[in-house]
Amino acid sequence: MEKGYCKAFLSGLIILLFSGILQAKAQEEMFPSQPKKAVGVIIPLSGKWKSVGQKILQGIELASKVFSDQETPNVEYLIRDYGSDDAQIAQIIEELDRVGRVLAIIGPIGGQAGEITCKQAQQRNIPSFIFTQTGLSPLAGSYCFGNFLTIYTQTKTLLQTARDMNITRFAILYPTDQFGDTFTKSFEQLAPQYGVQIVKKMSYSPQMTDFKEVVKPLKGTQLEALLIPDTATNAAMITSYLTFFNINNVRLFGPSLWDTPDLVRLGGRNIQGAIFVSGFFMGSQNPMIQGFTSSYNSTFGSNPTIWEASAYDTAVILQNILNEDIRTRYAVRQDIAFLKNYHGVTGVTSFTPEGLTRKDVFVLTVRGSSVIEFSP
Repeated sequence: MEKGYCKAFLSGLIILLFSGILQAKAQEEMFPSQPKKAVGVIIPLSGKWKSVGQKILQGIELASKVFSDQETPNVEYLIRDYGSDDAQIAQIIEELDRVGRVLAIIGPIGGQAGEITCKQAQQRNIPSFIFTQTGLSPLAGSYCFGNFLTIYTQTKTLLQTARDMNITRFAILYPTDQFGDTFTKSFEQLAPQYGVQIVKKMSYSPQMTDFKEVVKPLKGTQLEALLIPDTATNAAMITSYLTFFNINNVRLFGPSLWDTPDLVRLGGRNIQGAIFVSGFFMGSQNPMIQGFTSSYNSTFGSNPTIWEASAYDTAVILQNILNEDIRTRYAVRQDIAFLKNYHGVTGVTSFTPEGLTRKDVFVLTVRGSSVIEFSP
């Protein structure tokens, strides 16, 4: 009980006094005195997305080196909680602009919150990083950037992998929810660029639990691969019917939702050789990722997810920029807009002046009872 109490107390203290801790540490270690450069952090630290907000905060904390003996960056993070109320975001940005004089903003999460932030960021010329799967619309001179694994990046990566494997004929089975619809449309739109043909497409209700009648029409169809943009649990259930109908020699393709132990645990032999993507692969042999995972685990006592990893990369990118002699929002925006091939724990990231993000992310496959990185 004592350990749990201390952990909860420390977490609360960090949320309230994070920037103060960084400043005190810098003074204590006698680093050259210079004004801190402010960065706003807008995340849900209460409400239904509280757990995600905490993950993002911990990723930023790790990047700031506040728990290490290393020199902390010349950045002061001004943390603001908007809970479950996106309507608060505009007012929070106004305060961060007028009082905080921030040079950049990290957050918030989600499409709607992102739209509010992007509108404010553009009006106030504040470079901002949004965490959203849907991606951002390109805009000339944009001050709004995404640094998260988008559906576009996932479908593009899967299609590139299919082309590398000389796979051209796909069927798609997808749920009629927002994710399934969006993922399928993105895959269909990009498919011709990679020489891929969609030979069959079937939808099903998100509430469906018996997929027999969904899989049955695939019997007799000439296909090389099957895309299932659904959860790992549903994908495992669907693939069991492939064997039932003697639909063999079909390579399975899926989204980052498959990056969970449930895929192997529930899918067994039916998902052998499956191809899917991940925005952060903790099992990577990359020394940078191993170091990040080890450091995060020793600091917080748990393993990081894509949320912590994305926040960590975003904070490090900004810290690298702000450690230079940069004092204006426009200069920060320019450095972000023309950043190319940044090697982080979430892959290789580049940005464009229109606010678009290009990421080379992890392609994974199942071999036996293990998930490993895939090479064509």
